Amino acid sequence: MKRIIFFAFLLGTSFATKAQVGIGTPTPANSTMLDVEAADKGILIPRVKLTTVEEFSPIEGTKIESLLVYNNGATLPTGFYFWKGEKWNQIIDQENLEVSINTIINGNGSDLGEIKRVVDVLVPTNPKSSDKGLSQAALVIDPTDSKIYSISYDETTDSYIRTEVQLQASVKEFETRTFFKKAEVTADGQTPTFVETNELPDFSTAKKGEVFYQYLGEDSRIDYLNLTADVTNIIENNENIKNEITNILNKGGNVYFTKDAIGDIPANSVYYVDPETDQKVVIDLTETVINSIIENTQIIKEEVGNKIVTNKVIKTGNTVDEKAVFIYKTTSTITGAKTNGVAFGTNLPEGVTNIDRVLNIQVFKGTTLITSAVTDVVIQSANRKVEFNLGSGKMYTPVTDGEYEVILEFTAN
Repeated sequence: MKRIIFFAFLLGTSFATKAQVGIGTPTPANSTMLDVEAADKGILIPRVKLTTVEEFSPIEGTKIESLLVYNNGATLPTGFYFWKGEKWNQIIDQENLEVSINTIINGNGSDLGEIKRVVDVLVPTNPKSSDKGLSQAALVIDPTDSKIYSISYDETTDSYIRTEVQLQASVKEFETRTFFKKAEVTADGQTPTFVETNELPDFSTAKKGEVFYQYLGEDSRIDYLNLTADVTNIIENNENIKNEITNILNKGGNVYFTKDAIGDIPANSVYYVDPETDQKVVIDLTETVINSIIENTQIIKEEVGNKIVTNKVIKTGNTVDEKAVFIYKTTSTITGAKTNGVAFGTNLPEGVTNIDRVLNIQVFKGTTLITSAVTDVVIQSANRKVEFNLGSGKMYTPVTDGEYEVILEFTAN
């Protein structure tokens, strides 16, 4: 049961790290996915009893290539096997290798023929291959001129032919030719006539704020779009748009402010005109503001809440066990999974002498949350410092070496 809970914890934990795991070490090698360190222990691969190389059993489940087991059965030679090509393939050890070499040296068996067959399959352009009569070629890049060449074997001359591949020309031949054309409708129901847009605009008459677009097509053709002129032309010549703008500007509003008293309306008041009675009605802004605050408490808190800045301890206003909660943002140098902690120095507020409890630690790189899972947390009240490493328990999760932002939430008294 402990094992199930442990692995469930691992699967449910997410880190924005290099996806490395260290067991027994907080600084696994940066070229590994898993680094296990132990002075007197090893790792055991599952040991099973294979019957034949074609039979997947006793393994159950999906046949996944690269699945690794150790065969300790008597039917097949003992050793490591991996699944590939619908069969178990043995990883050759020193003993099996020596047997194969001795077989080749003594001229026994079909090993030499098998080696030749493998070479013919892997190198079809080999002039000694039984398939050399087939039309085949290989593409290579010459590092001296960075060009691509086709290498083919000519059976009649028993030699290789080297031909440059015009890749850029071939790709360009199949590209589309994208360009812009413009049409202006000057009368209702008119069929638009499209004209080229590749004429260079007269920029000497351009006005401040005008927006131009330049598009470069695949055949180096340049098209121009004067966005400002086009939008202006649409507004000026489209009656529907002009009418809508006129209606909006002429409609006006129904809420007013008066500096002087108007009948029952006090000075410096906001009022509206009731459309049914045509009477002026005062708007009670005080009640409106209070109701708005009550209904939008969370939004207001988010807008005017604590402003967290670097190297400044902020009192949140929350408490845990009657002790004030603080937030502190600073930087920390991290090597692998080991950090240099968070030092407060003289940044603790006046009257705060003791860090009581660490509630949360978050590590950021820029605006990206790297992790909030930490271990080895130690509060050094005398030194005004909190030490910690990245990971959980004794399983450490390293990140790229460097300086990171750390946001620490804690209680103090």
